[in-house]
Amino acid sequence: NFSLYAVINECLLWGHREEVELFPNWDTRKAASFCSLRTKGAFLVDAACGEGTVAYVKVLSEHGGTFNLKNPWEKAVDQNGNVFTDSLIHIPMAKDQEITLREYM
Repeated sequence: NFSLYAVINECLLWGHREEVELFPNWDTRKAASFCSLRTKGAFLVDAACGEGTVAYVKVLSEHGGTFNLKNPWEKAVDQNGNVFTDSLIHIPMAKDQEITLREYM
């Protein structure tokens, strides 16, 4: 049923706008995860949360372009050590490029 998918998707990921928001309608104290949800701009997103925070987000760009993420942490870091402190993260990505972001401690 398409309507059930839409409800679940709305709890886990808002990806239909210019910026992606993770777990917008989910209590992050409760564990949840998803894999390969497609967002506007042909980005596939995986993420997990629990214990009150987002654990990670992994993004695969199917087309190339700028991935815009509402920063779920005070500071985020990618797998290359780049630190992001703004409330909105902008990451230019090439086709088939993958990035992983986590909270910067």
